[in-house]
Amino acid sequence: MLQAGNIFDIHIIQTGTRTFYSGGSPTAGQSDSYGNINVHNPVYLENGLYDFYSVSVNSNESPNFTFNNGYSANLNNGFDYLWSGIKGVTVTGDKTLSFNFKRLCCRIELNVKSSPSINNMVVKKIEFALPNAGGYTLDLISGNIHFSSGEGVLTVIGGVGSGRIFTMLPKMGATEVAVEIDGVINGSTVSSKRFTTLLNNDFLPGVYYIIDLEIESDPAVDVKVQLLPWRLTFNENIFNLNREGIL
Repeated sequence: MLQAGNIFDIHIIQTGTRTFYSGGSPTAGQSDSYGNINVHNPVYLENGLYDFYSVSVNSNESPNFTFNNGYSANLNNGFDYLWSGIKGVTVTGDKTLSFNFKRLCCRIELNVKSSPSINNMVVKKIEFALPNAGGYTLDLISGNIHFSSGEGVLTVIGGVGSGRIFTMLPKMGATEVAVEIDGVINGSTVSSKRFTTLLNNDFLPGVYYIIDLEIESDPAVDVKVQLLPWRLTFNENIFNLNREGIL
């Protein structure tokens, strides 16, 4: 189960459609310490066949999606978007449904290191070309994020020290990274010295990227990238459909 207090939006749609919402959905729910999603408003359903979807940002914040024909464009970097879908559910009474969530974004761990030719290095700023979220949409039915271009501009990643950890929308193609340092390079003192490099990696959903940047000399940067699964420790939450009535 995901952490208690997470907010989820639950969408109930007639099977085979994208637009025919049912049961008063979408409705918001919140997880408890037992892994149950407790909805804020009652659900009313006729007997029938339905698809159930749930989205979350894996926190106590509202997902803030507005779906039109099954698509929403309200996406941003920095959010751990989760999705789950259960299709073709026959409803003739109360139901217990298990939502198994998957991650839609990726997590980046970026570490800046110095080579033996650099002494007293202090990392002052790290910039990363985050994708422009304006071209991204979430498909509620498939649980996939679609985008026409992952191109972005260098953005300062907040934090102190020589490392940063952040969440990013998926992105294809090369990505620029810039690092600004103070230090002593081959015996010469530098201030706010800037280094840039390109990462030739696609950034895929559900992947944890460990990126080590070693500043070697002016202007060389050695890059090592390690890919790991970005797993949810427990990805299942239970939705008890207590049908309040039949419309």
